[in-house]
Amino acid sequence: MTLRAISVATPSERATERTRSAQTKVAAWPTWVTSYGAHLGGEGGDLPREALANRWLTEVYEPLVRMVPRELRGRLEAPEIFHEVLVHRWLLSERAGHEVDTFTAAQDYIDAVLSAKPEEAVTTPADDPEVLLGGSAPP
Repeated sequence: MTLRAISVATPSERATERTRSAQTKVAAWPTWVTSYGAHLGGEGGDLPREALANRWLTEVYEPLVRMVPRELRGRLEAPEIFHEVLVHRWLLSERAGHEVDTFTAAQDYIDAVLSAKPEEAVTTPADDPEVLLGGSAPP
């Protein structure tokens, strides 16, 4: 037996809820963009949000994710690794009494924490041919 949530909201109410949800996500999004812009100082202060987001992606997120050796990439998804590196950075900074560089924290996290984690079981629809053929996934 499969349970499904049924919405009793009108189409207008559902559209309003989607708008509220999107506004909440957009309101939270500038936090890291603003933080990265502050980090850049005058260099990034005048850039549009989208440009700051692109710089953060290409100068922080992607290089950090590429630091993970191939043999460790299945341990966690990239966003989880990034999040855990930020937490690890905070812990290292607290311990050291000063701010630790993100990439220094990433290397320490990879060496000390990620390498000890078990391989994560990641599945995709391609793992279940029945789902690809339009059937339902097994419970």
